[in-house]
Amino acid sequence: KKLETTFESNEKALAELEDSLQIKVGVLGELFGVTRQFAGELMASSEKEVTFYQFNERPEVLKYIGSKKVHNLEDFESLWISYFDQIVAGSEIVKFKAPITLPNGNNIEGDVTRYGLFNASYDDNFFRLYNGVLSFLFTHDQNVNLRMFPIDAALLDLGISFVQFSYFGMVDIDKFPQIQAPQTISGRRVISGDEVLLEDLALIFRVQDLSHFLIDMLTLTLGETIFDMRPANIAVEVPENDFGQICLQFNKTSLVLPKEGISIFGLDGEVRFNSLAPLETNGSQKLIFESCQIGDIEIEDGNLSFQILQDGSFLINRGVAKLYDGEIGFSESRFNLFADDMLINTVINKMNGQEIANLLEGIDLDINGTFSGQVPFSNQGGNWDFQGGFLQLDPNANAKLSYKSNGFLTNGINEESEEFKRMQMTEMALENLELDSLRLSFEVDGEKRQILGSIRGKSTIQKNTEVTLDYRPKIIAGLSEIMHKLSLKKLGL
Repeated sequence: KKLETTFESNEKALAELEDSLQIKVGVLGELFGVTRQFAGELMASSEKEVTFYQFNERPEVLKYIGSKKVHNLEDFESLWISYFDQIVAGSEIVKFKAPITLPNGNNIEGDVTRYGLFNASYDDNFFRLYNGVLSFLFTHDQNVNLRMFPIDAALLDLGISFVQFSYFGMVDIDKFPQIQAPQTISGRRVISGDEVLLEDLALIFRVQDLSHFLIDMLTLTLGETIFDMRPANIAVEVPENDFGQICLQFNKTSLVLPKEGISIFGLDGEVRFNSLAPLETNGSQKLIFESCQIGDIEIEDGNLSFQILQDGSFLINRGVAKLYDGEIGFSESRFNLFADDMLINTVINKMNGQEIANLLEGIDLDINGTFSGQVPFSNQGGNWDFQGGFLQLDPNANAKLSYKSNGFLTNGINEESEEFKRMQMTEMALENLELDSLRLSFEVDGEKRQILGSIRGKSTIQKNTEVTLDYRPKIIAGLSEIMHKLSLKKLGL
């Protein structure tokens, strides 16, 4: 009986103590909850601040506090000190040791100067993060998911600003620095001083090692020109000792300039540079492509050998591609990347004459035959024009021409004159002419331009009259006048 009375008494006392504990835990529970909340907030905010790298023990402390259900006095002190350090750091300029990855990929420990919470520099290279969030997610299979949400940053010593740049990718820690998973970088704008260098950047890449990268996709805007490389398929080699001696290898690359109506497909070849500043290639380089679409014109099986010199000169050694059943290309040509002066030596070989005639608007002209020749073009002071040259009919026993002038050659001539009768006969002969030869010579006389023609052949006109034609027209016209007669849509202009 006594034991039962003692048990009931203890049970009653225990219930009273439990009620008292619940009341006290309720009060402390709110304190523990606030402590976990503050630890999580400081952890999240400091991850995007330079202090994250100075106080490298802080993340583990905050994670520990944020995961505990019941805290002790030491936990409260640690959280208070972390917040105090963060407040003080906002007004400090201090140096501290930190691991640093150099541009050549080498990892070192060096002195980093911290300016407040967001700015830091190493070896006088100043970098500033203005806003944004950087997220790391470690998975169980040794992968790290990296996410940098839109962020503004700047290289202050170079005067370069990055606007709204983001990064997404996954890295296998065991295989690093090799990164097999595609990494994505996008940005709204890159600015140098007051000049916009590029806009709307989107880049997908992978890393073989610290010297070899693979670009899968690249789009950007330079000035008014949009460059779209999908797929890019560009292998980039960056020597460890000289970043300027970069090498680009193209493998079935596609390049589209949508505003200009230009599309290049199947671009192959290698371009090696001696330096990027100033820009200079390592001698002559060669690129080939499967097709190039310019408006309604399709050029196929092209190749181009070129060289870039330190003074900005772009030298074309040779270029050729298939067009209109023949070839079009360039012999030795040059232009400057930083000036308007330009000389392009255009070469045409056995090109279908009818396809050339089809480029002329408002002219009823049929030609059976192929043409070859060369015409140099220059741009001096922003004005394009031809600088001589010729275009002529290739020898062909079946060459024919049919041109219906509709009175153009006799217009304005006195119908009673011998000149009218001669030009009228010429018009009739040109409607059905078996060609012996046809040549157009592009003549230059100072600032004046003219085209001298020579058309020879035989024709049968009224009442089966056979005539031999030797017609030598002269056209006072330069490149601008020729362009007015061309179908700009077919030229992609």
